Amino acid sequence: MDRAAAEYSKVVLDASGITFADSSLLNPLIPTHRTVDLRVAAPPRQLCRLLEITGVDALLTVRSTVEEAAACWAPDPPGRHRRILEAGRCSPSARLSAPPFRPVASGYRPVGPGRWPGCRGQPEEGGAGVGLRAIATFDVSTGGGVGHGLATWFGAALAGPLRGRLEQEQQGTAFFSASTRATERSPRQEYQPLATGWEAMREELLHEPETAHVLYMREHLGKPLVHVRSSTTRVRRPNAEAQLLFGADCGSLDDAGFCADAVEFLVAALDTVNPAFAWLGADAPASEETNLDWVLGRRVRDSVREARKLLRGYSWTTVCPEELSVRLGGPGALAATGAFHRVVPLSAGGVVLQATETVAGYTDEAVRGVFEALHPVLPPGVPQFDPAHPELRYFPADASCFGG
Repeated sequence: MDRAAAEYSKVVLDASGITFADSSLLNPLIPTHRTVDLRVAAPPRQLCRLLEITGVDALLTVRSTVEEAAACWAPDPPGRHRRILEAGRCSPSARLSAPPFRPVASGYRPVGPGRWPGCRGQPEEGGAGVGLRAIATFDVSTGGGVGHGLATWFGAALAGPLRGRLEQEQQGTAFFSASTRATERSPRQEYQPLATGWEAMREELLHEPETAHVLYMREHLGKPLVHVRSSTTRVRRPNAEAQLLFGADCGSLDDAGFCADAVEFLVAALDTVNPAFAWLGADAPASEETNLDWVLGRRVRDSVREARKLLRGYSWTTVCPEELSVRLGGPGALAATGAFHRVVPLSAGGVVLQATETVAGYTDEAVRGVFEALHPVLPPGVPQFDPAHPELRYFPADASCFGG
């Protein structure tokens, strides 16, 4: 890709041969897009989902065929760029056939002797290269409705992790890409600049769009440092899932101040909504599945439908809806277990459970403590290690048979 970008100003990536894609593909896409006009053609379903989940589809032009990707360019003037298009398609030298991609290291060491099998090892020192991810599930029982939950989530991000960035956008020292899509077939609605478009975007969020994205960058089309997104695609309407991804440059996982601010965002975003589920951690997969969805083989639609009966998953910070908090004895009883560094009741019901002061401190012992405290509301089944997601943290026991 670097060679093609050096030779041409317009490049089509033929993604039809990709059988698996992860960050090892996405990492070079954005820098390449900053230097050339990059189009992605014929991405398979898994890559389409990855582009949507990460918000990269909001930055790149994606088309169903190479011909469509190339045909939307105007003819080039004579010169070194002329060979990029030939009769509506790119030349063999400019067309990139991507090989299969394999997962890259997540920043966690393998489990060593003496550790509980299935519990992941400690984060690398300082959490280098590892980002923090917050996820929330909104359903029909969400206080104020799903749209209110989405608007509050995005608003809390702008008031918290992105505080002051809108002013920087107006000064030209920060950049946002903000968009919504009402339905899968609807055109994308852009909100540029976000400083003046936020109220319009908030109104659209209240109407529960299919997808929504806000990406914050220090430079135009640069690497996103914070990504706020929501989608109803896999959790199925009327449900929606919202995420906030902190880039690795936002803070260190052993920084108590950064970790406290991240939890405060979660509390502010969920205090008035009583979500069906939420969590915050560095082990969350880049998908709608939770750790328990993957290792117990649960379908997303099933875990979302049962979220107020069985907790969808757990991580460094976990949010139980009011229905499950009551079954566990309430905030006081949960605090008394000693499994949590901090227990924060939500005004609309539910409770935020922070396991340790920092993400880096979320050790195997802490994972077990969280499991023991929450096991009465966890789904049954024996977790099975998923080699496709080695970063997942969980205690390897059947919650329905666990006796302490």
